Amino acid sequence: MKVYLLKNPSGMTLIELIVAMTLFSFLTIFAGQNLRDTLKKNKKISMEIDSRSKVFQVFQLMRQDIQSVFNHRDLDVELFNRSRDKRLLDYIEKEKKETEEIKKANPGLNPSALAQKVEEKLGKKPEFVAKTEKITTYFKGDKTSLYFTSLSLPQLVVDEKIADLGEISYWLAKCPTEDLKEKKEKKASDSPDTSCLWRSQTAYLDGDYETTESAFVILEDIISLEWTYLDNTKEDDWREDWSSFEEDGDTDTQNKPPYGVHLKLEMLDKKNVKAKPLVFKSVFPIVFHFKPPIVTLKSLKNP
Repeated sequence: MKVYLLKNPSGMTLIELIVAMTLFSFLTIFAGQNLRDTLKKNKKISMEIDSRSKVFQVFQLMRQDIQSVFNHRDLDVELFNRSRDKRLLDYIEKEKKETEEIKKANPGLNPSALAQKVEEKLGKKPEFVAKTEKITTYFKGDKTSLYFTSLSLPQLVVDEKIADLGEISYWLAKCPTEDLKEKKEKKASDSPDTSCLWRSQTAYLDGDYETTESAFVILEDIISLEWTYLDNTKEDDWREDWSSFEEDGDTDTQNKPPYGVHLKLEMLDKKNVKAKPLVFKSVFPIVFHFKPPIVTLKSLKNP
């Protein structure tokens, strides 16, 4: 009986098997670490994209609201008052002229008699009563709050008889109550205190611009926020506050909105709370800036 031995066996020796398994283990560990690092980076990038995307969406909403700021003025009232001023000046000139002529013709005439003769000549002095304009639009803002009337309100129902003019408010305030877990996490991470940006709108003008009706949070994790306002009286002049209300006593800003609004926003970097805050800046121009035509007294005719 002959026995045949295989010269090239197809199996692996124990040493070869151990070496192969060791190499496979190293490759598996290396691939696993790379995959874990990639997932971490993707998560960080995704969080950053989400946070930036939310900020850009809020900026887009603000741009739509602020660009449509509406500053109503009643031209009929203004033209009537300017015409009234012209008629009053004309009457004063006539009264002065008649008084001088009567004085020359009647020297030594007492003041009461003189006034009576002037009235007989010109007729009874008319009442030059000015009309009062009722202003329902406004723009008021400081470093952390902004209130104005805008034409950006959407019409939710087709053919609904409602204007797109309303009151819009933005302000920085405390966020809604956090749960205990979030507070502990913030305290443990030594993250700075943050606030929320609130927004509200009403589809009518009632003058109550500080109302919190229908208010909701549009942006969280805000470390600081600062509004500034562009004044057209000086080139590149940015103010820290603005009020179109006459009772506030600022003649440079009353009865008109600014020409632009600048916002600087610092937000908490969630992926590294100890890092520098994320900074966002934007300028929102006010394109519909109502300016009444220039009317001089010379161009007005007596009604």
